[in-house]
Amino acid sequence: MNTELTEDVEQYLSQMEEIYPIEENVNFTGEEIDNLSVVRYSATVIKKDVSLNDNFLKAKIINYLKEKIVKYDDELYEVYEIKILSE
Repeated sequence: MNTELTEDVEQYLSQMEEIYPIEENVNFTGEEIDNLSVVRYSATVIKKDVSLNDNFLKAKIINYLKEKIVKYDDELYEVYEIKILSE
């Protein structure tokens, strides 16, 4: 499941027009919250338009991933860490 989710995150981030994905990771923590396995999605991206607000862009990335990664919604507690870099 880890490899599949990593590939999904890579694919979805590469489809976003506002960013250049640099690094994507999916890690299972081995812990549970509300009887769901905790998974941590992390990504480092460079924003294409430096005038975009970092918090706005992070929220957009997280919402986009939440929309796209729905296969295991009933099994996973998802945590996101997004780092935004500028050129």
